[in-house]
Amino acid sequence: MMLAEQTQPLFPNWLVKLLWWFLPDGFEEEVLSDLEETYFSIVEKHGSFLAGLWFLVQIPQNFAAAIHHRIFWNFAVFADNMKMALRHLIRHRAYSLINILGLAVGLACALIILLYVDHELYYDRDIPDVDRLYRVSEHRVVPAGEFILASIEAPVAPAINENYPQVEAAGRIHSLNPGMVQNHEISSFEKNIWYADPSIFDLFGIRVLSGDPVENFGRKNTLVLTNSLRKKYFGETDPLGQTLKIRVADGFRAYEDREFEVVGLIADGTSNSHFKYSILVSMPSMWESYPRIETEWHSSGFHTYIRLKKETDAVEFSAIIKELAYKYVGADFAKWGQTRGYYLQAVQSLHIAIPLRGEMEASGTRQVLLIYKGWHR
Repeated sequence: MMLAEQTQPLFPNWLVKLLWWFLPDGFEEEVLSDLEETYFSIVEKHGSFLAGLWFLVQIPQNFAAAIHHRIFWNFAVFADNMKMALRHLIRHRAYSLINILGLAVGLACALIILLYVDHELYYDRDIPDVDRLYRVSEHRVVPAGEFILASIEAPVAPAINENYPQVEAAGRIHSLNPGMVQNHEISSFEKNIWYADPSIFDLFGIRVLSGDPVENFGRKNTLVLTNSLRKKYFGETDPLGQTLKIRVADGFRAYEDREFEVVGLIADGTSNSHFKYSILVSMPSMWESYPRIETEWHSSGFHTYIRLKKETDAVEFSAIIKELAYKYVGADFAKWGQTRGYYLQAVQSLHIAIPLRGEMEASGTRQVLLIYKGWHR
């Protein structure tokens, strides 16, 4: 009869089973039989208590021997396999090189595709409360055709703030690209320059490193710039209170080099965000160049964003604001044979959505991304 069956009252059966598992194949019966014989010999001479103590001492000793045996032979087998592999590589150099390079290229391509897909699918996910952040887009029908616009009219954001308590914040940006930026002897065209409302800092979670841009964006000819541009134009000096010249349109035809005061320094944005910025200019600076556009319901170009309150349903609110413009200029639409409707687009899905007219950048292709990642709809 086996030891595990006869001695269960004296010591845990799981110790015997564990020892059995650790012992090398083919040695289990032999080792346990020796332990069993010695155990019952001690029981006859000194009693079961001392025999149990002796057996407990044997358990860790045999564990150590079994573990050493497994490690030694596993390593020996591994070393032997490595020797065989190296001999094969040396004998068949060209064949081995092709296989290794093919494996390396395949792994590298797979890693690049994985990183690309991850980068594209997680666009705009770093924005705080992005699940409540939406862009207001427009479906416009005119006698000349039908348009779906990513950028809309300047008065929409103030009108939404004024009329709908379901909205926590609203803001606009308008492109100033390309802009010639000058600072003494440094002069360069910069991309991603935007006129912006003060609320944009909160809506997109733009991290302010120094200064108070929100407080100062209520006045004209002020700007903030990213840390990377600060190094380019000001080196390691503090840019706050200093000025940069930017070539801006003065009206619709002429251009002028206008001075802007630096009122803030912001962190650089992430690469996987549809809203890329290097310089943000206060929105009142635009009204100086285009005084009528602030209240103009027939001139688009403003990317408009809102953040809904937590209890607000986005689908229902999208239907509510659809005919917002009719409250202000509905008579003009009837006279011109035009219809206009606004709707919401979730910011976190903009990059892989169907691109609209006036997008900031080329959109990703959702179907291609899903194929790359091996997903199925």
